[in-house]
Amino acid sequence: MGKTSDTKGKAFEFILCETLCKRLKLYGYTVNLTQDFTECQKTDSFKFASLLPQEIKYFTSQSELTSDWFIHLLSSLHTKNVTLNRLPDSKGTKGNPTDIEIITSLKQINISAKHNNFSIKHQRLPSLFQQLGMSKKVPEDKIYRNNLKRI
Repeated sequence: MGKTSDTKGKAFEFILCETLCKRLKLYGYTVNLTQDFTECQKTDSFKFASLLPQEIKYFTSQSELTSDWFIHLLSSLHTKNVTLNRLPDSKGTKGNPTDIEIITSLKQINISAKHNNFSIKHQRLPSLFQQLGMSKKVPEDKIYRNNLKRI
């Protein structure tokens, strides 16, 4: 049975943050972690651990490449103090698609991490009826969700 898009997305966010944090420290950065960062990492560590071995290997290699790219961007700022933050998905429902923030005194880099998805922000199709203001328990919503699963 395959993992959901949410599980894989959160697993990638987890390993990207773990790798970025370790590599920043390796390059001499002082890394501050927000409470949201710590809580998200704790929750999503289980999602990463649930991946198949080949997925873990792939996600890890991609997080290394991505982390090195972000560190290259930061090197031009000539500051060694960085704060890492992760935003819960509830922020996305209010218009902010950022998953991870890299914050320095000079610049903030917002990251919207995706796994096999090129969109910046997209509608969640199963929750269409809730986005229209209807209850999740109405019969039309159940029929819609069942039909959507067949696609």
